Amino acid sequence: MSAHTLHPPLVRIGASAGVAPLVLIADDEPHARITLEFLIGRAGRPRMLSAASGIEALDLALELRPQLCVLDVVMPDLDGYTICRTLRREAADAAGMTIWLISGRRSAVDADQARTVGADRFIGKPFDPDLLVADVEHLLRRCRAGLHGHATLQCPPHRV
Repeated sequence: MSAHTLHPPLVRIGASAGVAPLVLIADDEPHARITLEFLIGRAGRPRMLSAASGIEALDLALELRPQLCVLDVVMPDLDGYTICRTLRREAADAAGMTIWLISGRRSAVDADQARTVGADRFIGKPFDPDLLVADVEHLLRRCRAGLHGHATLQCPPHRV
Protein backbone atom coordinates (compact mmCIF):
# COMPACT_ATOMS: atom_id res chain seq x y z
CA MET A 1 0.00 0.00 0.00
CA SER A 2 1.34 3.42 -0.98
CA ALA A 3 2.13 5.93 1.77
CA HIS A 4 1.40 9.02 -0.31
CA THR A 5 -1.71 11.07 0.26
CA LEU A 6 -3.80 12.70 -2.39
CA HIS A 7 -5.75 15.87 -1.76
CA PRO A 8 -8.78 17.08 -3.70
CA PRO A 9 -9.57 15.51 -7.05
CA LEU A 10 -6.68 14.38 -9.15
CA VAL A 11 -6.72 14.62 -12.91
CA ARG A 12 -3.82 14.81 -15.32
CA ILE A 13 -3.09 18.39 -16.21
CA GLY A 14 -0.50 20.49 -17.89
CA ALA A 15 0.05 24.11 -17.02
CA SER A 16 -3.42 24.97 -18.32
CA ALA A 17 -5.01 28.27 -17.45
CA GLY A 18 -7.94 27.93 -15.05
CA VAL A 19 -6.98 24.47 -13.76
CA ALA A 20 -5.74 24.14 -10.19
CA PRO A 21 -2.01 23.38 -10.32
CA LEU A 22 -0.72 20.13 -8.90
CA VAL A 23 1.96 20.27 -6.19
CA LEU A 24 4.04 17.32 -5.01
CA ILE A 25 5.59 17.46 -1.54
CA ALA A 26 8.19 14.83 -0.65
CA ASP A 27 9.72 14.50 2.79
CA ASP A 28 10.39 11.37 4.82
CA GLU A 29 9.68 13.27 8.05
CA PRO A 30 5.88 13.30 8.64
CA HIS A 31 5.85 16.56 10.64
CA ALA A 32 7.78 18.42 7.92
CA ARG A 33 5.52 17.00 5.21
CA ILE A 34 2.34 18.00 7.08
CA THR A 35 3.72 21.49 7.74
CA LEU A 36 4.55 21.97 4.04
CA GLU A 37 1.10 20.67 3.04
CA PHE A 38 -0.54 23.16 5.40
CA LEU A 39 1.54 26.13 4.24
CA ILE A 40 1.27 25.37 0.54
CA GLY A 41 -2.45 24.68 0.95
CA ARG A 42 -2.82 28.28 2.22
CA ALA A 43 -1.37 29.53 -1.06
CA GLY A 44 -4.24 29.42 -3.49
CA ARG A 45 -5.64 25.94 -2.85
CA PRO A 46 -3.59 23.82 -5.26
CA ARG A 47 -4.22 20.12 -5.65
CA MET A 48 -1.58 18.33 -3.60
CA LEU A 49 0.17 15.00 -3.47
CA SER A 50 2.57 13.96 -0.77
CA ALA A 51 5.21 11.26 -0.72
CA ALA A 52 7.06 9.80 2.24
CA SER A 53 10.02 8.55 0.23
CA GLY A 54 12.23 9.62 -2.63
CA ILE A 55 11.32 6.65 -4.81
CA GLU A 56 7.62 7.32 -4.34
CA ALA A 57 8.17 11.01 -5.14
CA LEU A 58 10.04 10.21 -8.36
CA ASP A 59 7.35 7.75 -9.46
CA LEU A 60 4.57 10.27 -8.79
CA ALA A 61 6.42 13.12 -10.50
CA LEU A 62 7.13 11.04 -13.62
CA GLU A 63 3.55 9.78 -13.80
CA LEU A 64 1.57 12.90 -12.90
CA ARG A 65 3.87 15.79 -13.92
CA PRO A 66 3.11 18.27 -11.11
CA GLN A 67 3.75 21.93 -11.79
CA LEU A 68 5.67 22.25 -8.50
CA CYS A 69 7.77 19.63 -6.71
CA VAL A 70 9.00 20.47 -3.22
CA LEU A 71 11.59 17.81 -2.40
CA ASP A 72 13.50 17.23 0.80
CA VAL A 73 17.18 16.79 0.02
CA VAL A 74 17.88 14.16 2.67
CA MET A 75 15.69 11.07 2.37
CA PRO A 76 16.90 7.54 3.10
CA ASP A 77 16.09 5.84 -0.21
CA LEU A 78 16.62 8.51 -2.87
CA ASP A 79 17.76 12.06 -2.18
CA GLY A 80 16.21 15.21 -3.58
CA TYR A 81 19.27 15.97 -5.74
CA THR A 82 18.94 12.62 -7.51
CA ILE A 83 15.21 13.05 -8.02
CA CYS A 84 15.73 16.52 -9.49
CA ARG A 85 18.55 15.39 -11.77
CA THR A 86 16.48 12.40 -12.95
CA LEU A 87 13.42 14.52 -13.67
CA ARG A 88 15.45 17.06 -15.63
CA ARG A 89 17.16 14.30 -17.61
CA GLU A 90 14.32 11.81 -18.19
CA ALA A 91 11.07 13.74 -18.19
CA ALA A 92 10.52 15.26 -21.61
CA ASP A 93 8.20 17.91 -20.20
CA ALA A 94 10.17 18.59 -16.99
CA ALA A 95 11.09 22.01 -18.41
CA GLY A 96 7.60 23.11 -17.34
CA MET A 97 8.05 21.62 -13.86
CA THR A 98 9.31 23.87 -11.09
CA ILE A 99 11.49 22.00 -8.60
CA TRP A 100 12.35 23.35 -5.18
CA LEU A 101 14.80 21.49 -2.94
CA ILE A 102 14.46 21.94 0.80
CA SER A 103 17.03 20.96 3.41
CA GLY A 104 18.30 21.48 6.92
CA ARG A 105 21.75 21.77 5.36
CA ARG A 106 22.11 25.43 4.39
CA SER A 107 25.65 25.65 3.06
CA ALA A 108 26.72 27.31 -0.18
CA VAL A 109 27.90 23.88 -1.34
CA ASP A 110 24.37 22.49 -0.97
CA ALA A 111 22.87 25.47 -2.81
CA ASP A 112 25.44 25.05 -5.61
CA GLN A 113 24.64 21.36 -5.90
CA ALA A 114 20.93 22.22 -6.14
CA ARG A 115 21.69 24.57 -9.04
CA THR A 116 23.89 21.96 -10.71
CA VAL A 117 21.15 19.32 -10.74
CA GLY A 118 18.61 21.78 -12.16
CA ALA A 119 16.64 22.93 -9.12
CA ASP A 120 14.80 26.21 -9.47
CA ARG A 121 15.15 26.98 -5.78
CA PHE A 122 17.06 25.79 -2.71
CA ILE A 123 15.31 26.53 0.58
CA GLY A 124 17.11 26.07 3.86
CA LYS A 125 15.31 24.90 6.98
CA PRO A 126 14.15 26.60 9.02
CA PHE A 127 12.47 28.86 6.51
CA ASP A 128 10.15 31.85 6.76
CA PRO A 129 6.63 30.39 6.36
CA ASP A 130 5.16 33.69 5.15
CA LEU A 131 7.82 34.00 2.45
CA LEU A 132 7.23 30.40 1.36
CA VAL A 133 3.47 30.99 1.09
CA ALA A 134 4.03 34.22 -0.88
CA ASP A 135 6.40 32.47 -3.30
CA VAL A 136 3.97 29.59 -3.82
CA GLU A 137 1.08 32.04 -4.35
CA HIS A 138 3.13 33.83 -7.01
CA LEU A 139 4.00 30.58 -8.74
CA LEU A 140 0.40 29.32 -8.64
CA ARG A 141 -0.87 32.58 -10.17
CA ARG A 142 1.61 32.05 -13.02
CA CYS A 143 0.41 28.46 -13.44
CA ARG A 144 -3.23 29.50 -13.59
CA ALA A 145 -2.40 32.19 -16.13
CA GLY A 146 -0.54 29.69 -18.31
CA LEU A 147 2.81 31.40 -17.64
CA HIS A 148 4.31 28.49 -15.73
CA GLY A 149 7.80 27.15 -16.08
CA HIS A 150 10.95 27.75 -14.07
CA ALA A 151 9.69 30.85 -12.33
CA THR A 152 12.56 32.75 -10.82
CA LEU A 153 11.65 34.84 -7.82
CA GLN A 154 13.64 37.08 -5.53
CA CYS A 155 15.20 34.92 -2.85
CA PRO A 156 17.20 35.53 0.29
CA PRO A 157 20.89 34.57 -0.02
CA HIS A 158 20.45 31.08 1.45
CA ARG A 159 18.22 30.04 -1.46
CA VAL A 160 18.94 29.54 -5.16
